[in-house]
Amino acid sequence: AITYQDMTSRKRREANVAFLADIAGDLSQHTTVDGITRVLGEKTGRHLDVAFCEFAALDRANDRIDFLGRWNATGTPQLPERVHLSDQATVEFLEAARAGEPLVATDTQTDPPTPIEGNALDSVRSFVAIPMHRDGELRYLFAVHDSRPREWREDEIELVRDIGQRVF
Repeated sequence: AITYQDMTSRKRREANVAFLADIAGDLSQHTTVDGITRVLGEKTGRHLDVAFCEFAALDRANDRIDFLGRWNATGTPQLPERVHLSDQATVEFLEAARAGEPLVATDTQTDPPTPIEGNALDSVRSFVAIPMHRDGELRYLFAVHDSRPREWREDEIELVRDIGQRVF
């Protein structure tokens, strides 16, 4: 069993490295935010088999999250393009994001502290969000969401972090 798990982990890491190499070419071909987020969102969403993949800008002064780009799996509901930050993020969520930690929820209905309160994003049941800072301030999030509870593997969290860092 241990040998099988080690082989599976290695194959996942190899698949993720190949995926990162593939999207590196996409990053070099697109120069607009829309082009980059559209292509990378779709490829990432399909690779991880999630419902949503998004790039968001946080504007704390105006209490909003603006979605710069988003990919939705076929048949999933359209999410709003802008939401109030205060409706979506708990104090604990923002503190963890400011610290640069990956934000992970296996089930938004049961995970404490639930980072989603309001909620304009009712169809989000699990997620990995990677905070990005600019000039020492929390400015962006790259996130993948699923419409079902999900136990995120370490290799998936690391892949989302790598993609976010490459994009931002």
